[in-house]
Amino acid sequence: MTVSQTTRFQIYTWDSGGDKFTRSQMTSSHSSIDTLASGFIQGGSLPAASAARQGFFHYSSTDGTVGTLSYCNGSAWFTIGGFGSVSQLDGVSANGSATTYARSDHKHSFGASIVGTSQLIDNSITLAKMQINSVDTGKLVDESVTQAKLANTSTVGGAAVGTSQIQDGAVTNAKVASGIDASKLTTGTLPIARIGTESITNGRIAPYTIQGDRLVNGAIGTDQIGNGQITTAKLQTGANATVDTDQIRSLAVTTGKIRDEAVTNGKIYPGTIENDRIKNSTINADDKLADGTVTNVKLASGIDAGKITVGTLDANRIGSNAIDSVRLQDDAVITDKILDYNVTADKLATGAVIAAKLGTGAVIEAKIGTGAVTADKIGTNAVTSVKIASGNVTDTHLASSGLDISKFTAGTLNEARLSANVSTVSRTYTNTAGTVGAGPRIVFSSNAPSNSDGEALGTIYLQI
Repeated sequence: MTVSQTTRFQIYTWDSGGDKFTRSQMTSSHSSIDTLASGFIQGGSLPAASAARQGFFHYSSTDGTVGTLSYCNGSAWFTIGGFGSVSQLDGVSANGSATTYARSDHKHSFGASIVGTSQLIDNSITLAKMQINSVDTGKLVDESVTQAKLANTSTVGGAAVGTSQIQDGAVTNAKVASGIDASKLTTGTLPIARIGTESITNGRIAPYTIQGDRLVNGAIGTDQIGNGQITTAKLQTGANATVDTDQIRSLAVTTGKIRDEAVTNGKIYPGTIENDRIKNSTINADDKLADGTVTNVKLASGIDAGKITVGTLDANRIGSNAIDSVRLQDDAVITDKILDYNVTADKLATGAVIAAKLGTGAVIEAKIGTGAVTADKIGTNAVTSVKIASGNVTDTHLASSGLDISKFTAGTLNEARLSANVSTVSRTYTNTAGTVGAGPRIVFSSNAPSNSDGEALGTIYLQI
């Protein structure tokens, strides 16, 4: 048997029907088909690109309409020969890099000014290529329009060129022959720019035709004015007066030339009026002195305070420490004029701080001197038990009599607390249960005053 492989896909083939077929040969053949064969999908959207679609083609159309052919490389789809947009011709050659193609009936437009002289073949612009009125004066070489170029026309009496044949502005100065009649110019259309410099002589000007507004300022000098021709009537007055300072001779304006009250403030040079020129009592303070003109240096010493308007002298006008005690009226310094904490101890007179001046709770412990609270300063029943320190009530503080036995804690008064003149008799008792206990003691005290007979008195009491 003879085993061979196909040229395109390398698939195994055998000459005889009884030839055996191995697994490796089948695997090799399938791999060759999978690797070398192409797939094809028609219609619908492009499937997602993947390794399973590698080598596949997709055609979007399923009918007679022109579709788009795409190819997948396993990771992306690429359009093969899709239709692109027509570009405009710009006169520049280029190979291009687009992957799209153009339809057979496509057209290109020309960009502006891409056809120049170098793109035109000599004699290629014929009469049919030219628009009407496209050739103006600028396009014609001087003297290039000969008689032979002009056609005869019956509409203008046999003349070759009529008004309709001449483009506006085409007849330049070079085209116009000399000797043009002035009647060809429309009245009032010749502007000054068309008249040559100094071309209008005296003979061209009609007598008495030049008015004042035709003269340039400063055009008439002394030579043009006859002697004695400027009369009073020729001189302007008011704001347009023509006689200036330079026209008046020095010292020519005498007193007689100056009208009464004609010399105003603006006519007087600053600083020229001296003291002897001012008449006594002529300066009225009400209307002759400008506000603020009387400065400090103009005032003599000793100005009376009555010259100062009441209420106009503020704090800024008063010197430091200028107001002493003799300047203050009685009761002039009120509470809101005193800065906080500025009334010190040396400012207070002896005995000035009375009880009415002290606020509630103002006298604290630190303000009371040692030993300053005497008995007459303590109110009745003001010293309570909590105000007395422990152990501070001694024998001298107790009255000689009148201390009630109820003031002693039960069981705290023993024999040690009794004086030498006090004797006791102890007694015992037996309760119902037969218990013997200490009973009350009978106390006799001979520490007592004598009676009127000189006999000593004693006191007997029962100590519980």
